[in-house]
Amino acid sequence: MPDLLVVGHVSKDLHEGGTYSLGGTATYAGLLGARLDLRTAIVTSYGPDLDALPALDGISIASKTSPTSTTFRNLYSGAVRTQIISGVAAPLTIVDVTIVDVPEEWRESRVVLLGPVAGEITNDLFHAFGTSLLGVTPQGMMRAWNEAGEVHAVPWEPDENLLRQVDVLVLSEDDLSTHDALERYIRTVHIVALTHEARGATVYIDGKPRTFPAYACAPVEPTGAGDTFAAAFLVELEATNDIERAAYFANSAASLVIEGAGTSTVPTRAQIEQRVGTRQFLTQ
Repeated sequence: MPDLLVVGHVSKDLHEGGTYSLGGTATYAGLLGARLDLRTAIVTSYGPDLDALPALDGISIASKTSPTSTTFRNLYSGAVRTQIISGVAAPLTIVDVTIVDVPEEWRESRVVLLGPVAGEITNDLFHAFGTSLLGVTPQGMMRAWNEAGEVHAVPWEPDENLLRQVDVLVLSEDDLSTHDALERYIRTVHIVALTHEARGATVYIDGKPRTFPAYACAPVEPTGAGDTFAAAFLVELEATNDIERAAYFANSAASLVIEGAGTSTVPTRAQIEQRVGTRQFLTQ
């Protein structure tokens, strides 16, 4: 049984010159779990165009067969990201016809993170993990794209019953289409963590906000910060039952992952703890 299970597509992130790196919430959250020496598993889907296994060494993987992989090109202007999507892998569910996407023995994982990147998560997954601490990063449910693959934001408006299954919701202020959406989330979900990039994060506990500052760092690339924050927050919350501790731990982890390209700086526990101990925060 895993300590951390992440459900979502690993993505093929294209670069100039035809090269690519592995991305997606499943990648960053899964690698963080492995770096924290947790038993980590991923349920995902990708095609023969992507060689994911070498980069995910040490992680148990259940991958659904797909003719193609979810493929993005991320273009940055400062911290502003424009995305182009050119492929989407197979959707993820509990049972698809006779195919079991999530192994039964993984459904009692200590922590589960549903991390869609392209709308691939079906609603039955929200009800599949009875005893787990269930976290969701809904960014992938807030994406749509036109015929050219240009990604734009759309509202995520799940019904109340589905939202009540979620223990922790983690999203960026850039994901929100309206303030009303945030109000609905914090009214229904026990813990909502809203990240603000260089301004840290606000954690709402039963609707009451607490703000936690970002750590001083030397950013290189912002990709993966939110995914790393989410995984770090969940695993530390499950381990300590201390929301303040989890928030500082998550902000530290996010500040470290952006100090390198791609997944090269996904941190270890020692690195996260060392930065937490510095108490050196960005001032705004």
